[in-house]
Amino acid sequence: HHRARSYPSGSPWPRSMLDHEHAFERGAGRPPRPHQTRCIRAVCAALSQDCAGHTPSNYLVQHATGSGKSLTIAALAHALTCMTDSRGNKFSLVLVVSDRSVLDDQLSATLERFLANHESAPRIERAESCKHLSRVIEEAQASIGGTSTRVVVTTFQKTAVDRPDDGAEEEEEPVEAAAQSEVDEEEEEEEGTPAEEISPGKRRRLENGGGPCCEPRVAILADEAHRSHGRGMTVALHDLLCGCAAQPRNTCYVSFTATPSDVSLRLFGVSDHERGRAEPYDCYPLRRALEDGVCVDVLSQYT
Repeated sequence: HHRARSYPSGSPWPRSMLDHEHAFERGAGRPPRPHQTRCIRAVCAALSQDCAGHTPSNYLVQHATGSGKSLTIAALAHALTCMTDSRGNKFSLVLVVSDRSVLDDQLSATLERFLANHESAPRIERAESCKHLSRVIEEAQASIGGTSTRVVVTTFQKTAVDRPDDGAEEEEEPVEAAAQSEVDEEEEEEEGTPAEEISPGKRRRLENGGGPCCEPRVAILADEAHRSHGRGMTVALHDLLCGCAAQPRNTCYVSFTATPSDVSLRLFGVSDHERGRAEPYDCYPLRRALEDGVCVDVLSQYT
């Protein structure tokens, strides 16, 4: 999953900084901050080129809490609905995932307002259950040659099971244990799925498991990546996408967090060969946010 940081010289959406700033300001009602502009352009540039590789690509974005992460996610989702990569693939599905129902409501509201201010942007859809999400994914992936992108908001819990009617939260596997289970599973041989049980859309995901991507793509924009990624959740999501535990070739993660864990860095970070460790693809740390006056230093008033 690791790729060296790069900023390709192609022409991803938007074609210029000015285009992006206009799109952001129209959606958010205010100009973007420099770190938001930088992040969206960098991720779009990478996604426009990584289709030529032989494995899926994932990106970790570390932005300080309070620095406008939800708006950055909304602007990136909008950018992907307008984007075509270097092999001519469009994004048929942008799946925005959070790990709590309260965050889901907040992110949905931000995304809905942002897209509503762009006449040509699609309306967001809320996946209310695992069954609903599965149907939406299958419909989006079956639309080869289609021009529209579906933007769907859901929680990681809904990828695995339907929520109880009382709205109680699902218990999650501890992150450390989940990560170790995921590593162990990757070392094991995956069991195949009988051909008669695989839909045409999922069969394409399996047949295109390696090599350059040459089909409509799926982007998963995940909020609070330090809490939400683990064997149970991600395997269930991959099963919805392609019928097996492995990440489909046409699917990429852009995972956002303010406090990246070792697990999220290992899964989605980029390799820094000089330092010998994984780092976020784009980083706007709390120290810089405080220096810029974007966030309030609450500890300075603590007594």
